[in-house]
Amino acid sequence: MLWRENQRISLRAFLRSLLHHAQIAKTKALQDFLTRDPITPTDEDVDDILRRKALDERRIEEQKKFYEIARKRAADLDVYMEQYVAPGTVTRHG
Repeated sequence: MLWRENQRISLRAFLRSLLHHAQIAKTKALQDFLTRDPITPTDEDVDDILRRKALDERRIEEQKKFYEIARKRAADLDVYMEQYVAPGTVTRHG
C-alpha cells in the first residue's frame, strides 16, 4: 500500500459525491478549490501518480472479478432455492 493511499481514495470519493450534487458542483467555492493555483508535478510526483493509477486499475479489475463471482453465486443460489419453493407459491419471478 502506498503512503496515504486510504486518505487519497476517501478524498476522491468525497469530491465525487460533491460533484454529483449539481447545486454544490456549480458553486464558486468548489470550482475555485478544484482549479485555483494549479501545480506542476515533479518527476517524483509523476512516478507516484503512475503507481497510484496502476493500483486503481488493479483495484477496478478486482472489483469486476468480485462482482462477477457474486453475480454467479447469486444465480446459483436462485436455482438452488427454486427447488424448495412450494408449488403454487407466488415468487418475485412470477
